[in-house]
Amino acid sequence: MADITPLELESLRKVFQPLIGLKVNWLSIKDNVTMEVIHPENDALLLAAAQLQEDEAGHCSPYIIDIGVFSMVECVRARDASLAKRGGLWFGGVPKVIKKSSEGKYAAGERLTASDYEKDTNFGKLKRIPYEPLQDFMRKHGAI
Repeated sequence: MADITPLELESLRKVFQPLIGLKVNWLSIKDNVTMEVIHPENDALLLAAAQLQEDEAGHCSPYIIDIGVFSMVECVRARDASLAKRGGLWFGGVPKVIKKSSEGKYAAGERLTASDYEKDTNFGKLKRIPYEPLQDFMRKHGAI
């Protein structure tokens, strides 16, 4: 199956354009999405940039000010490539990075064992996914 195309992503962005200006009650983005659970031809990451504004009652509330639509498969590929580039691995479905105390071993080319790794507690954070369109959107709204 082919990946979702830029034209399809733009079409989705236009579909969600009417959301701009809506009041936000909550916003949640699930992390740790793996290649095994996504459908490259259909799945997209939808991000809403929100800004605190005064509502009709004079209270401060979050409002959607922009929508970003990104290829989920491209985001996951970039995230996973970044983990691998840093020497990280997947252990039992958990992303792990090299412990600070084992970085010297890694730099020297020594063989690492499971005890040289720890859970990547920053895994899935959007600011750490090096997918340029996603990073551009986040920079545009001061998220990074």
